Amino acid sequence: MKKLISKKHWARGESVAVADDGEHTSNIFRIAGNTFGQSAHRECLAFLVPGEEQAGFEMAVSVVVEGLRIGQLSKRDLIPFRAMLQRAGLAAQVTSCDAYIGGGGTGADGKKQRYAISLNVDWFEA
Repeated sequence: MKKLISKKHWARGESVAVADDGEHTSNIFRIAGNTFGQSAHRECLAFLVPGEEQAGFEMAVSVVVEGLRIGQLSKRDLIPFRAMLQRAGLAAQVTSCDAYIGGGGTGADGKKQRYAISLNVDWFEA
């Protein structure tokens, strides 16, 4: 996924959280660039990569930054994303948007905090 090309960059709009099941934490850490204990504050470009639809299953949409998968759109956000692609005439094309990676530091209790990844995208701009 190193050489993704976006067919469209979406305008900034609402903040949409990226679903992360913990499987991609090492990728997020590499991209966030924070040192152990520090919180990340990184703005970056995210690619939205639709998977293939299978009968009876919703299409998963991977979120990729710097060639690394860092999560996916939540099920709640798949409907507006599909509508957005349809309106733009892009079907299952790779698109991009601005993203933010925060968190990942150490809390007051000494425990490692989860990363928070959000996309800044206007679901209704075609």
